[in-house]
Amino acid sequence: EKLRQQWEAAQNAPRNLDQLPVEGLLRIVQYLSIQDLFRCQRVNKRMRAVTQQYLGQVKRVNFSNGLPFAFLSDSLDDGALKRILSRTPEVTHILGFYPRRIQAQRSSPNTLTY
Repeated sequence: EKLRQQWEAAQNAPRNLDQLPVEGLLRIVQYLSIQDLFRCQRVNKRMRAVTQQYLGQVKRVNFSNGLPFAFLSDSLDDGALKRILSRTPEVTHILGFYPRRIQAQRSSPNTLTY
């Protein structure tokens, strides 16, 4: 009987990301790097909505992911940071990346911590 219940539970378990509840997806995306979050938006419309919901709430962006500063991609320049900040309105801390000119362009009353 117990084996049959386990088999039935396995049959009803989500088999792909589209079957997971939004709350579960939000728990998953919180462990992704900012670069991976932006890649996730390209998976499908649902992942884009979940990722945008998470980005709208995130307070801290970490570009380093435990890697030395020198290994950051050259595509992470001031323009890229400006686009990221436009999609993350609640950000108060940026870690692992030093913006050169973005500070003067930010019109938010929040103070960013580098």
